[in-house]
Amino acid sequence: MAKRADLSPAVVRPGQPVVRLERVGFQRREFDEAWLRDLLFENARLLPVDEIEPVFSPLVPIATELATPVGPVDLFCVSPEGYPTLVEVKLWRNPEARRQVVAQAIDYAAQVSRWSYSNLVDAVRARRPDIAAADPLIELLNRSEGEVDEQRFTDALARNLRLGRMLLLIVGDGIHESVEQMAETLGQSPHLGFTLGLVESSIYRLPGGSSEYVVFPRLVMRTQEVVRAVVEVNCRIAPEDVRVTLPTATELRRPGARVSLTQEAYLARLAETATPALVEKVRTFLSDVRDLGVELVGRHSSLSLHYQHPASERWFNFGSLVVDGEVDFYFVLDWVVREGLPEAVAMAYLRRLAELVPGSRVETKVTKTGDHRSFVKVEGRHVLLAELLRTPSDWPDAIRAMMAEIDHALNPGG
Repeated sequence: MAKRADLSPAVVRPGQPVVRLERVGFQRREFDEAWLRDLLFENARLLPVDEIEPVFSPLVPIATELATPVGPVDLFCVSPEGYPTLVEVKLWRNPEARRQVVAQAIDYAAQVSRWSYSNLVDAVRARRPDIAAADPLIELLNRSEGEVDEQRFTDALARNLRLGRMLLLIVGDGIHESVEQMAETLGQSPHLGFTLGLVESSIYRLPGGSSEYVVFPRLVMRTQEVVRAVVEVNCRIAPEDVRVTLPTATELRRPGARVSLTQEAYLARLAETATPALVEKVRTFLSDVRDLGVELVGRHSSLSLHYQHPASERWFNFGSLVVDGEVDFYFVLDWVVREGLPEAVAMAYLRRLAELVPGSRVETKVTKTGDHRSFVKVEGRHVLLAELLRTPSDWPDAIRAMMAEIDHALNPGG
């Protein structure tokens, strides 16, 4: 098997010699684990969290060396949705690190998952005496992201700690195959309640001894599923009478079985204002469209439906589900035009959806920058999830029809 090649990037300026960037060598004393930890603390968004699970993004750095009973967590971050990330920094010049790092990260996660929200606040306050606020987590989030909903955040973070819903990131200058294999084995264990990611960070210094750096983070691997079995017994029963059945590997690989934390976070937000019946309809709809090949891309307040045509690898948009119950089709037309397909492909889909909601109509406009915007509105507002999902199969059928029209437009003779 060929070894990984790490070629040095180069600066190319017209009419001037090519200049190779200098790789930061962590064998030198000025570049150690503390240096890399502090670099990530100051620039936490260097870490490719969106590629792992968007609900953990954006990373808001809270504290370094957060004390736990089994040792300090190198870097602790949270997202505005209340999902915690624990970062362990390891430089592979230490042979012991290769054997211990994954187990060490799991120990930290196990300890943090036993904390209440107030326990976490106390631990953060001990590391951040510079934050005078009663709740340093809320203060740091407000500074980074603007005013957050304090009650929603604290409830979500407390729940995620209790359920072990957290991201563990192991970051180093080179991830060795033995660590990859160990992490892959752990990722196949369905009783683990966290997501694990391995990240290589190659760092280069600009020419001339500059104090400026170019950082190349690369996601080496991540666990594919987050599954947790929770058993609650409310009557007297012998332990041998309790049986817990976890999903098989085959069941976990079924498209309909993949439920990301981002999707669960969206459904939890929707449930704050929607009826339980609507939430279940949405859950079923999301399962159905995933089976069609639709990718669910989550952000703070919405869940977008993206589709990559398998033959051409071109991307299309089927709309966004907003947590307030509305549905936004803002980018449907624009993505079709951007990929060079006739506007009619998008318009046919939008008209099918408008037919599902009495009184609704399709609207479009072209912005000053040339972007094509599309809407399905009724009485001046966006259509609602409850209106589109009156008959559960109608919206998936419209998506299936648009997929067929995309395929025909890209392969007219096929």
